[in-house]
Amino acid sequence: MDADPLLSGPSRSGQTYEATPSRDLDSVTPSERRTKVKAEHSTQQQTSRSGSQDDEESECHQLLSSGGDQKYFTIQESIDNSGLGWFQVKLTVVLGLTWMADSMEIMLLSILGPVLSCNWYLPSWQQALLSTLVMTGMMLGSTYWGTITDKYGRKTSLTLATALIGYFGFLSSFCPMYTWMAIIRFLVGCCLAAVPQTAVLYSEYLPTNYRSAGLLFLAVFWAVGAAVQVLLAMAVMPSLGWRYLMALSAVPVLLFPTFSHWMPESARYYITCGCHKEAHRMLQMVAKENNKSMLAGKLATVDSELVARGQVKDMFTSSFRVLSCVLNGLWFLYGLLYYGLALLLPTLLNKPDGCHGYDIEEKDRESCIVACRAFSQKDYVDLVASAFADMPGLVVAYLLLRVMGRRASMALSSLFCGIFLLVSNICMGRMHLTATLFIARAMIAGGYQVLFIYTTECYPTNIRAIGLGVTAGAAKVGALLTPFIAQVLTNDSAFASFTTYGVAALWSSVLALLLPFDTRGRAMMDVSH
Repeated sequence: MDADPLLSGPSRSGQTYEATPSRDLDSVTPSERRTKVKAEHSTQQQTSRSGSQDDEESECHQLLSSGGDQKYFTIQESIDNSGLGWFQVKLTVVLGLTWMADSMEIMLLSILGPVLSCNWYLPSWQQALLSTLVMTGMMLGSTYWGTITDKYGRKTSLTLATALIGYFGFLSSFCPMYTWMAIIRFLVGCCLAAVPQTAVLYSEYLPTNYRSAGLLFLAVFWAVGAAVQVLLAMAVMPSLGWRYLMALSAVPVLLFPTFSHWMPESARYYITCGCHKEAHRMLQMVAKENNKSMLAGKLATVDSELVARGQVKDMFTSSFRVLSCVLNGLWFLYGLLYYGLALLLPTLLNKPDGCHGYDIEEKDRESCIVACRAFSQKDYVDLVASAFADMPGLVVAYLLLRVMGRRASMALSSLFCGIFLLVSNICMGRMHLTATLFIARAMIAGGYQVLFIYTTECYPTNIRAIGLGVTAGAAKVGALLTPFIAQVLTNDSAFASFTTYGVAALWSSVLALLLPFDTRGRAMMDVSH
């Protein structure tokens, strides 16, 4: 049968195609077939008027509000046109506070555990349980906050979460007993699960050429937060005690609501929920802040009624199933390694075996209760050095990303981390052990941040937050288990701990290479078809 001349025309490439019926985005039940036929006929008429002829263009026509000779531009094109400027600087500072809060709370666990063990006479399993409860809260809250972020906005979830972190963090300083401390720290962990969503908002306002460098720079606030926490403990603990330390640690988080009124909502989020005017207004603000002119034309939009947001099942469709499974395994191992190395050094500093961080000549000063040994000035200095171990790792990650893709960068970082962890089994003194763990943590910190970059780039906007939330939850499963390795197992056998972490690092290197594609140079998707 000859094609209807009204339904054929030139394609974008200059060739002529015959139009075929458009495919619906959703499945149709038998009772709705008549409606489907009418919808297909209507779609053909729309295709005729717009000049889009093949099946794929006809389907995209239902999603993109484009047609005629009107010039359209995407959100990413507008962000790239506005470039890197004052808007991104302010956004970096505001979102950096949330990273500092997360880092300070994690480092606080490293300092608080030994102190409470001494003050409340806690056995090692209760000390480990305190860290595990925080990680459990982060694990359970990750998917919840991911759903909120995709459905109600990035700004809404981050503002609410940081306010709750500050409240519960300050409340922790008044805990009269271990049970109350465990409950409140669990609630802190539930709220900390929202912090990774800062990477989602941040990535959606970064120009393509600066996305990896920008997200790596955001991680600097993590290292700064950890160092600030150690320095604060060094100043407060000897004279005022742990309660004042916990109260003062909540101050940076409480500053966030002061700046959050400026923090913008994601233009990509506005597009997926149908707020097209708001999305355009946000892009105008970016251009104005960076002293650039808006692109001429009209912003390409999508039909929000056809876009499902924040649904976990969309992560496991045929397009993303392999990706999501490999990513969850990778996040689990990185969570096990990164948080484990943060807890491992303080435990080793209190282990008087002359081999793993505690000078043998100092053994005589130990009492019968080894757990009550207070942190010395040297211990705090070692913790500061450990906190800044992230910085060289970020530099290495940046250099790797300039010459290779995300997968290769993660694989190489994990490989070197595993090697240095296995080398740590060699009997060595405090200085050499600290240096070895410094390098191992630097490598895993760099790889961990590349994993953040990859995850925010590989999922489309409508499931980007829930994708990061679910995978970050997998990391917290690893973080949940790691205190029993870093704190309990290490007390019995440092060799077993180092070997466990070393093998985990080597396996994560393999998983990184199994990722189905690399996101280097790929545009961020707005909608998954």
